[in-house]
Amino acid sequence: MPNTTGTESPPVNTSFDPHILERINQEDVDKELRHAVEVLFRHANYYGGGNAAIRALMERMRGEHRTVQQAFLGIIKTFIEWYAAKPDIEFDLRNKAARDWARTVSSIPGQNTCGTGMGFPLI
Repeated sequence: MPNTTGTESPPVNTSFDPHILERINQEDVDKELRHAVEVLFRHANYYGGGNAAIRALMERMRGEHRTVQQAFLGIIKTFIEWYAAKPDIEFDLRNKAARDWARTVSSIPGQNTCGTGMGFPLI
């Protein structure tokens, strides 16, 4: 069948796996997320996090939909809980204060969702 360029379109594969698009899309999302995390960590490493990163995050959050704000803070919350639960062997004086703070925050009764990936409930 000719397409808009006048060339023949490839035949449709009737044995097409219906879940392939989900997997391809998930691979793209995973790659994009890994890149975003890499940029964030690179910025924290080279510039110490700095006020620019904090300002950018605050400005973006201010304009985001409330559900997106809730979901994003849920990601941060779950990460803090994961960090707090890591064994002592994975810490030294360079990150002890951050770990201790994470453990304090995670010890708030009724707030821990570690392992569920839920963060905060979405209503």
